[in-house]
Amino acid sequence: MSAVSPPAPSSSSVSWWREGVEFARRQPLAFGAATFPMLLFVRPWDWIALLWVFGWALISLWSGRETWFETNRHGRAAAGLTAAFLAWMWAGFFYGAQETPTDYGFTFLNAFILILLLSGWWRAAMRRSRLDWALRGVITIAVLTAAVSIPVHYLFRGHDLVLERLENVAVYQGAGLYSVNSALLWGFAAAAALTGCAQATTRRGAVWLASAAAFLIVAVCLTQTRGALLGLGAALLAMILTRPFRVWAPAAVLVAASCWMVQFSVPRVAASAQWLALRGEVPVHAPALEAAAVLAAKEVPLLPAQMMLSRADGGRLPLYKILLERMKGPVEIVAGRGFFARDTTTAAELHWAPTHPHGAFLSTYYHGGIIGLSILLALLWKTAGPAAWLALRGLDARWFPLLATGCAGLLFDGQTLALVGTIPMTETLLFWIPAIAAAAHAAGIRERMEAAAV
Repeated sequence: MSAVSPPAPSSSSVSWWREGVEFARRQPLAFGAATFPMLLFVRPWDWIALLWVFGWALISLWSGRETWFETNRHGRAAAGLTAAFLAWMWAGFFYGAQETPTDYGFTFLNAFILILLLSGWWRAAMRRSRLDWALRGVITIAVLTAAVSIPVHYLFRGHDLVLERLENVAVYQGAGLYSVNSALLWGFAAAAALTGCAQATTRRGAVWLASAAAFLIVAVCLTQTRGALLGLGAALLAMILTRPFRVWAPAAVLVAASCWMVQFSVPRVAASAQWLALRGEVPVHAPALEAAAVLAAKEVPLLPAQMMLSRADGGRLPLYKILLERMKGPVEIVAGRGFFARDTTTAAELHWAPTHPHGAFLSTYYHGGIIGLSILLALLWKTAGPAAWLALRGLDARWFPLLATGCAGLLFDGQTLALVGTIPMTETLLFWIPAIAAAAHAAGIRERMEAAAV
């Protein structure tokens, strides 16, 4: 096994920057795909991330140094199901209810960039060092954005620490990313750090990854986003199923300690800050000042968990009910309502107006029917298998928990898995990257193992 298992990320002797330059020079498309997730944490506009991948694809085409896609017999099932799923969902461009006004040219370009992105990640996953490099970048930039966002959001912008959910302020030129999307990104990076820590080969690397995981879990808790916390729970469950007790137990303790710290220390910190705000010593927004007065009158301050539970289902269940009721007849149930069928509601239909279906798997069924959902579940099975195989053999234990994190997070969020430039713009990172990375990496290892056995 050791002959096909390169060292863990923390043991790399080559600097991240030097390795990145070499990566970009040898595999431009794979480099663009591997750096795409990092842009999600800091993008000024959504189209920047799309053009980034497209630009590196042009460089790759011009240089002629890189094969965009190739697979062996071990990876054909995952690759074939990916193609079948996208083909079926995109077939919905041409049938069904055309209820959503859209720019067809941009939609086709968006779909093409998804192909480039998945092809690049397939190529990058053929080398363990490329996967390590990409995850190191994701974890580092996630920590940096969280470290900037916490003081800016709560101190400089005066938001209440308990009542107001943390947002990533590094996105959209400082306007900030919605707390749910911020949490899903930070949660994915936290799971990557947590699982990377469990297989780090040096003490320094393990300490850095454990610290990063703890800090990012705190950031996720401050967003009060239940989907991201569910994703972290799914990551722990995946570790429990595939790793020995001595590996997953410290990870479980770290998650529990981080959540406990937020639950019981944040209200006390908030109470002190609110007392200063009432005395006029700290500038705050008017809503936060009113909340401070309310909380100051309470003997026991509200806990973050209470705030999360008070939102109940967040209006998602009525939204799901409306979407399912729109599907009429066996044709729509089997084939879906089409790609451009309206998947939002108006204020007259619901007490809120969601901009997307808030559930990637439900969205797949709504637009692609039983056929689309069945292909997606088959694809998930064929990618979760290699991910679990890697984890059970200790070759790379990160991708099975990361895939579990993404699927859990997308149960109650996400617009579609058939495009990149969606409204949440997290589906590619949460689902496609772990799925493709696991399938391609496992296929490459099996091929090398067979070659060594000959």
